Amino acid sequence: MMPPARRRSAGSARIEHRLPAVDCNPYLALSAILAGGLIGMEEELEPPAPFTEMAWGLEPDAAPRIPDSITTAADALEA
Repeated sequence: MMPPARRRSAGSARIEHRLPAVDCNPYLALSAILAGGLIGMEEELEPPAPFTEMAWGLEPDAAPRIPDSITTAADALEA
């Protein structure tokens, strides 16, 4: 997840990202972050609204969930 860029002036921007788990390959993680940002800029995608709730206090269906298996992940990519 990436919060929106914060501009201090017209010529600068700040982008912040959270680190993945320690068992993640940092090179692949950074590549995925950069690729997502580039695709978003090229296709002029609008980012979703910021998530401001505490995750542990949510009802089970209150927020979208990531797929829990490779099959459901593949199905989500095809959709």
